[in-house]
Amino acid sequence: MQLRAGGVGPKGVRNRVQRGELAPIFRDVFTLDGHASAPESLAMALALQLRGDGIISHATAARLWDITDVCPATTHALLAGRNAAAQNAALIHRVAAIDPRDIRHRHGIPITAPARSFLDLAGQVPLIETESALAMLRRRSLRADMEIRDALSRLPVNHPGAALVRRLLSRPPGELAMTRSIYERRTRRLLRQAGLPTPLTNQRVAGYERDFVWPAQRLILEFDGWEFHRDRFDEDRRRDAAAVAAGWRVIRITARRLEAEPLMVIAEIAAALARSTAA
Repeated sequence: MQLRAGGVGPKGVRNRVQRGELAPIFRDVFTLDGHASAPESLAMALALQLRGDGIISHATAARLWDITDVCPATTHALLAGRNAAAQNAALIHRVAAIDPRDIRHRHGIPITAPARSFLDLAGQVPLIETESALAMLRRRSLRADMEIRDALSRLPVNHPGAALVRRLLSRPPGELAMTRSIYERRTRRLLRQAGLPTPLTNQRVAGYERDFVWPAQRLILEFDGWEFHRDRFDEDRRRDAAAVAAGWRVIRITARRLEAEPLMVIAEIAAALARSTAA
């Protein structure tokens, strides 16, 4: 549209692409510098491709609202009332209609509202990511639960992720998963950045469900110090003793340490993994 407004026709576009002056992002959207990998750039490009009818949605919208750090491999959009040609690196969700209450603009991009973005995200990502996104929404707004329920009321009962969200909303806001998931996710990201082995999560070892488990190294990582763990000192030590008796090593970390000294925490995990492997 901008090229046409500037007097550049299809032939002119092809010539500029051949000369390397333009790089295609989607079929009818191009960039001048060849760089459009940021989520905001790709979202805007898809919104332009959809001629203003498409609304950026799902994990892409959740990322733009900063309620998740999931980086979707494709850019998602809702499109109401018509079909659109498939686009590389884009997933277009055809819907009958989009309620105006579920539409916002962010950085000039038409995008689903935070509550609707969360609901669509919940049908795409693992439970821990859904819990973390809910925690982020609750941090940002005291009305988050009400806004989510309002958005739910405008969706079909069988909307992907809706049943899960209803269960999460029925839990007390201070429940462990709502807080711990943020730190579990942060730890997994730090482990990936350090090139350390990926742990299994929520696995049962010696009769208890554990937070992170490395079976080959017989190492367990437990998160400690959240609200849910108050008054559980004795129980946690029984859990640790059961694991040690079964031949496992246990590391415990707190939210405070992960916030204040994340590199030290990851270094300790790396050392424990190395010792377990050497043994």
